[in-house]
Order: sequence, then structure tokens, then C-alpha cells
Amino acid sequence: MARVSGRWKRAAGVVILVALCSALIAAAVGRGSNRHDTPVGLREMSQPGPWLANALGELSLTLHRIEQPPPHPLPTVALLNATKTPGMAAEASFQVRPEFNASPVFNYPVVVKHSRVEFQPGGLDEARQVASLLAIATVVPMIKRTIKPAGTAPVAVVIGSDRVPRG
Repeated sequence: MARVSGRWKRAAGVVILVALCSALIAAAVGRGSNRHDTPVGLREMSQPGPWLANALGELSLTLHRIEQPPPHPLPTVALLNATKTPGMAAEASFQVRPEFNASPVFNYPVVVKHSRVEFQPGGLDEARQVASLLAIATVVPMIKRTIKPAGTAPVAVVIGSDRVPRG
């Protein structure tokens, strides 16, 4: 679907506004004439009522929809379990999900002791946000071993054994 520029959105709003004004003028003209000569539709429109409120409400909703920018997709973060404990990456996904798209969630090829957040070029800001959410101190550029399990995600969280609950 093609994106519509701001100029076309404003033009559409003006067209709707002109159409509404034309209907209001037609209603006002119908009010001054003989009731028997006024067409039925104009006779009903000559009295302010629900039709006017509905028309104004629709115009307001239409203009509001036109001015709203499209929502931005959530940044993607890969969560990789580098422990022998099942479900550690899935558990971390619940902590990042309100602000990030947690996908994929996989096992890491090796076990690591300390958790870290890795990022592809351009992903440093998002990596810092994720590290803050998960309280992980280490943020580093993505290493070769992480690239394949992370897929296309610009940020990967490698969950180490330091995150496994003791007990």
C-alpha cells in the first residue's frame, strides 16, 4: 500500500470540510424557503439535530486518522540461552516484550558464565536499552558465534549462567 504524503492528507481534509460546509449552506437555504417547496431531505437537514452532530463527529474522526503517523514497529531482539537450564531465554523475553519484539528465542551453541548484550552496527542504543531492562552490565559488538542464532536481529542477549536462580 502506497504511503500518502502530508500534502494529499491536507487536501483530503479540505475536500471533506468543503463538502460539510456545502451541506450546511444547503440546509440554511432550505430553512428560508416555503416548507412545501423544500425537498424532503433538505427539510430534515434544515433543523439542527443528530445529523449535524454525526457529520461533525465523522469529520473530526477522519481528520484525526489522517494526521496520525503510522505506528513504528518494535525493534527486534534475539534472546539466546547459553545455560544448561531450559527456559532462561524465554523468561527474559517477558521482561523485554513491552518495548521490544523478542524473536528469535534460541539456545546458544556454548555455555557461558556471564550474560551480555551484543549488537550489530547501528544497534548500540537499542542494546543499551535492553541491557538496562535486564540489568546486564556488558554490552559488546556482536561476535561471529552469535550472528547465526541471532538471525536478522540487530541486538542479541546471551543469557549466561549468572542469571540462573540459585536454589
